[in-house]
Amino acid sequence: MPDNETENSCTVSNGSVPVPDLDPLFDPESVAVIGASPDSFYSGNLVKNLLDYGFDGTLYPVNPNRDNVWNRRCYDDIEAIPQTVDLVVVSVPRKHVVDIIESAGERGVPVALVLTAGFAEADETGVELEGQLAVAANETGIRVVGPNCIGVMSSEGATL
Repeated sequence: MPDNETENSCTVSNGSVPVPDLDPLFDPESVAVIGASPDSFYSGNLVKNLLDYGFDGTLYPVNPNRDNVWNRRCYDDIEAIPQTVDLVVVSVPRKHVVDIIESAGERGVPVALVLTAGFAEADETGVELEGQLAVAANETGIRVVGPNCIGVMSSEGATL
């Protein structure tokens, strides 16, 4: 490849585009919900949908301010989870998102879904944070859907 192209480039000499493994996003076996709280519209509804529509994987709520959420042990941070999860869903104030993405990427999590808003669509601070988010994702190898994402749904396999 020429120096100005990367593995993620849409232009490849044979005309094909490398496609990453999307199973961790659309059919994860384990999900960590960072900012898990039944009081949160976003993370609360997401987890309710997972539970109501038959997600059969392992769910790890993460919130340092709670002992349990949805009758599950709540972890203080991603480092406390006993395994590397397939997907991290992030629903915390924007000032914490970059650090969470760095931690998840360093832990080997392949994909993060960032529900948090307030990035480039909001103001100059958000523009800066979104730039930092992109750097963190690139440096650690985690793929990020978002920020300000409403989620994803798979019509086959798991529902998220």
